[in-house]
Amino acid sequence: MTSRGATSDGRIEFPAWTDGIKPMAACLRAAWPPPRLDQSPTYLRWCGRDDPHAALALASDASGRVFGSVGLVPRRFRIGCDHEAQEGWLLSFVAVDPSRRGEGWAGRLYDALLNRVASEARVSRRPLRPILGFAPVATSGEHLLRSRVVRAGYSAHDLGCLQTYVRLTRPEDAPPRLDSAVWTLVSGDSQEQTHSSTDWVSEYRTLIYQGGSLGSESLLTEADDPVAWLAWANDPRGRVVVIHRRHDGRLDWAAGLVWAVVAEADQVRRVLQVERVVITPDRPPIWAELAELGDYLAANGCGSRGEPRFDPKAPPPILSIAFDPTRPATASGPWTDPRSARFRAVGAAFRAIWFTPTCESSTPNRMNPTWTHLEII
Repeated sequence: MTSRGATSDGRIEFPAWTDGIKPMAACLRAAWPPPRLDQSPTYLRWCGRDDPHAALALASDASGRVFGSVGLVPRRFRIGCDHEAQEGWLLSFVAVDPSRRGEGWAGRLYDALLNRVASEARVSRRPLRPILGFAPVATSGEHLLRSRVVRAGYSAHDLGCLQTYVRLTRPEDAPPRLDSAVWTLVSGDSQEQTHSSTDWVSEYRTLIYQGGSLGSESLLTEADDPVAWLAWANDPRGRVVVIHRRHDGRLDWAAGLVWAVVAEADQVRRVLQVERVVITPDRPPIWAELAELGDYLAANGCGSRGEPRFDPKAPPPILSIAFDPTRPATASGPWTDPRSARFRAVGAAFRAIWFTPTCESSTPNRMNPTWTHLEII
């Protein structure tokens, strides 16, 4: 572990990712008030994917207590289907304990980590990598992220905004029976998969490259690397991969649902978080089908890492999905009004920002302003 900028009120250190997981998890839990995702050490270890280049900066006080964090994990990105994938960083895990806010630690953490990876790139004679970051829209957090990364030698490009919607399942709703002719469910940890890993990865990719659209959702994570797809499917929280077909057998849409954990003021509940949605361009709205699927998984405990099924009398899980709220949904579009399926917006909207090294003058010119999706491999 190395340190930088040690002062009487704290210091910044750069532990190996695996060494910094536990203090980072504690810091994230303290910094983000409920309701929030519970970023456990197991989950954070999975986020690092055992990549030795994953970078982490932690701020601690004289007693050794960690009160701030920021991380960069290597990923491969593609903007739009027509561009080649490139190496980059996903910037996340940003947190400062409420007791230390207002002292400039978030900016110091950004500066320290960005300078460190830039220095390592110079020493190894590697080019700077682009960075993908997220921040609440029109907040001081967005301004800080944008200004500090730009100051580190990058240009900023806005990719779109994301809003989270939730739907509460009702205990009185009868669990649906899914038609196996059109639904394929693959549990990331199942020992009895009826669909091989190669099959479902191939079908996901087919949807993407045959013109599959994310509709008003602008972000798709994971792409055409089968190893990355399998790593995503094996989320330690419990993953279900969904492939949906029409009755004539044609691929229709696909999504990934994960049993995330949300900490609330007085309890912790497991929720179904929808990710990696890709649909055919002419597909009718899928909100109702997602809700139906959520009810089914909640009742049957599919993909829940062997945990017991939900008690119908207990607080139900939440089915959530994030998409771009700046583009209105229409009856003819891929999404419909979420309220029709008892969905409602929660939390702040987040902006996705793509930062490219200013020395790569060709990168912004290659960006398509009407790009269809961003892939993270």
